[in-house]
Amino acid sequence: MRGLAALQAQQWREQVCAALLLLSLSFGMVMGGIMALFGIAGALVLYALAVCQQQRLVPVTRPAAIFGVAFLLLVLLADIAPVSPTRSWAMTGRLASMVLPLMLLFHADFGRYVWPRWVRQVPWVMLAVLALLLPEMLSNGQLLLPWLHGKDERLIYYNRGLSYAAVLVWPLVGLLRAQGRGRLALLLVGALLVIAWLSSSRGAPLALAVGGGFYLLAGRWPKLAAAGGWLLLAVVAGGILLLTPWLFAAHSGWLGHIPPSWHHRFEIWDYMLQGRRSCPFVGCGVDAAGIMPVQSPHQALYVYATGPAAHPHQMFLQLLLELGAGGWLWGVALCAFAWHGLQNWPAAARRGGMACWAALLTLACGAFSLWTDSFWAVAALAWLFAAYGKEKVNETDRLIAT
Repeated sequence: MRGLAALQAQQWREQVCAALLLLSLSFGMVMGGIMALFGIAGALVLYALAVCQQQRLVPVTRPAAIFGVAFLLLVLLADIAPVSPTRSWAMTGRLASMVLPLMLLFHADFGRYVWPRWVRQVPWVMLAVLALLLPEMLSNGQLLLPWLHGKDERLIYYNRGLSYAAVLVWPLVGLLRAQGRGRLALLLVGALLVIAWLSSSRGAPLALAVGGGFYLLAGRWPKLAAAGGWLLLAVVAGGILLLTPWLFAAHSGWLGHIPPSWHHRFEIWDYMLQGRRSCPFVGCGVDAAGIMPVQSPHQALYVYATGPAAHPHQMFLQLLLELGAGGWLWGVALCAFAWHGLQNWPAAARRGGMACWAALLTLACGAFSLWTDSFWAVAALAWLFAAYGKEKVNETDRLIAT
C-alpha cells in the first residue's frame, strides 16, 4: 500500500507541474500578478506531494536553506534602523511569507518524472491566448481590458504577464524540440515576440531576445554561452552601477540617444546610487528605495526624474541600497550559483535553463521591483520547469511521454 501511495503521489506531482506550466502560459500571460498564486500555492502542493511520495518530511536542500536564511538575516539586519520603519517592516512580513514557501520548490531532485501526455496541448493553448491578445494590442486595449480589469489601464496591464512569458517559454521550447516539434516552438516564440513588441512593454521583447540569444548560443557553442552568462552578470551587477555616475559626470549627452524610458532609468540609478551613501553599511531598509529623495550632484541634468521612483528598476542596485553590501553580494552569489549549476545539466535541459536565467536576469535589472511576489514566483517556477528534465533517463523511461 505504501508503494502504491508513493506512485500515486509521484503521478500527481507530474500532473500538478504540467498544470502550473499550462496556467502560467495562459492565464499568467494575461494577468501577470496571478503568478504569485501559482508559484506559492504550487510550491506548497508539490512539497506536500513529495512528503506523501517519500513517506517522510523532505528537507530543504542545503543551497536553498543557505540562501533563504541568509536573505532573511540580511533583511532583518537592514530593518534594525531603517529609513522608514513602517514601510520596511510591512514589506519584511510579505517577504517572509513569500520566501519560505518558494524555498520548497528547491527541496529535492526532480528525478525521472514524465510530463503527462496532455502537455502536448499546452503550446496550442498559448497560441490561442496570443491570438486573442493580437486584436487587443491593435485596439490599444479596448476589447478585453474593461471586462478583465473593470477599468481602462491601456496596454500597460499586460506588461507583467508578457514579461513572465518571455522567461517561462524556454522550458516549453525545449520540451517541444525533444518531441520533434521544433517548427511549433519557433512559431510560439515568434508569436510571443510579435505580441510583446506590439504591447507597451519594452522589458518583455528585450528579455525574450536575450533568452533566445542564449538558447541559440548554448545549442551551438555552449562554452561561449557559459562565458556570455558570466559577462552578462558582471555587466548588470557591477558595470552599470559604475557606468551610470561616469555617464552623468562626463557624457550626459549620450543619454539623449536612447529611448526615454531607459534615459529615465539611468537618472533613477544615478540618484539612488547617491542616496545609498546615507546608509553605507547595512542599507537603508527593505523597500526604502521608493522614498529616496531625488538628490544628486547631477540633478540639474535630469529630464525625467522629477520625483521619487517606486523602485530602482535594477536588482543589484536595490539590494545595495536597501540591504547594503551584504545584499549585493548575496544577489551576485545567488545568480552565480544558479549559472554554475546549469553548466552540469544535460544539454537539452541546460539550453532551456540558460535561456530562463538570462531572460530573468534581464528583467530583474531593467523592469520590476525585486520585492514583487509574482517575480519571485516566476523565478522559482522557471527553475522547476527547466530542471524537470535535468536527470538522465533511459530510453524506456523517456522524459517526454509520446
